[in-house]
Amino acid sequence: MNKFLARRTVPLLVGAIIFFVCLQYIVRSFQWMEIIQIIKSANLVWLLGAGALSILIFCLLRTWRWFILLKNLNIRINYIDLHLCNAASMSLTIITPFQSGEVVKVELLKRSGLIERFSGYSSFITERVIDLLVIVSIAVISLLINFDLGINKSTIIYAWVLLLLLLATGIFIIHRVSFKGKLGRFLSHLRQCTRNTSSLLLVILLTFCAWAMVVIGWQICLYSISIDLGFQKSIALMSVTTLINILSFVPGAVGVSEVGITEVLSRMGLTLASAQAGAFVLRFYSILVILVGAVHFLLWKILRNRRTTVARAETRQK
Repeated sequence: MNKFLARRTVPLLVGAIIFFVCLQYIVRSFQWMEIIQIIKSANLVWLLGAGALSILIFCLLRTWRWFILLKNLNIRINYIDLHLCNAASMSLTIITPFQSGEVVKVELLKRSGLIERFSGYSSFITERVIDLLVIVSIAVISLLINFDLGINKSTIIYAWVLLLLLLATGIFIIHRVSFKGKLGRFLSHLRQCTRNTSSLLLVILLTFCAWAMVVIGWQICLYSISIDLGFQKSIALMSVTTLINILSFVPGAVGVSEVGITEVLSRMGLTLASAQAGAFVLRFYSILVILVGAVHFLLWKILRNRRTTVARAETRQK
C-alpha cells in the first residue's frame, strides 16, 4: 500500500511543484499589457476557423491510422464510430498527465461491445510508441539542424540512439520471447498488430502527416497575431515543446507550456511580448482541441443512443 501511495504521490508532488514555479514566473514576468494588445488584434477567422479545420484533419488522419492497426487484428469497425471515439478522446489527451487520456477511446468502444480490451490496448500502445518515435525524431532533427536550444548535440544524438535501442529491444521481446497468461495474450495481440510491414510503414507515414497538421495548426494560430515563423521553425517549436509538455507531470502542461513556448520563441528572435502572446494563443489552440473533442463526444452519445433505440424497437417488433 505504501509503495502504491508513493507511486501516486511522487508524480503529483513533482507536477504540483513544477506548476506553481511556472505559474509564479508567468504572473511576475509576463508583460500583460503588451500581451493583451497583441491578442486583441488576432484574426478570428484564422484562429477559430482554420485552427478547428487543422484539428479535424489531424483527427481524421489518426483515425485512419487506428483503422489500419485494428484491421491487422482482423477487427472491422465503422470508420465513423472510430473517428468519433478518437476525436472525443483528444480532449482528455490535452488535460491529462503524459497525454494518457486518449486511452478513453478504447473504453468507449469496449463498453459499446465493438472491441475487446486486449485488442484495443495493443493498438493503443502501438500508436503511442509510434507517436513517441516520430515526435522525438522530429525534435532531434530540429535541434541538430534548425534550432539551437543550448543542449550539447552529442547528448541529443546519444539520447536518440538510446531510444532506438530500447525500441529495438522491445520489438525483439514482442516477436521472439514467449510469455504465458495475460501478458502472453497481450503480446500476441501486439505481434499481430505490427506483423504487416507495409501497413506499419503506412501507419508511420500517417503519424508524420498527422503531426504535420499540428504544425500547420500552430502556424495558423501564430499567424493570426502576425507571427510568421515558417514551417521549419514551427516544426521545431511544436516537437520540442510537445516533448516538454509530455514529460512535465502537469495535467494539460498548464504553465509549463506557456513558459516553454515563450523560451523557444524568444530564442527564435521574437520580442518577449510577442513570444508570450504566442504562448497564450497556442494555449487557446489547446482549448479548441478540447471543444472539438467535446462536440465529437456528444455526437458519439447521440449516435449510440439512436442505435440503441432502433435496436430496441426492432426487438419489440420481433
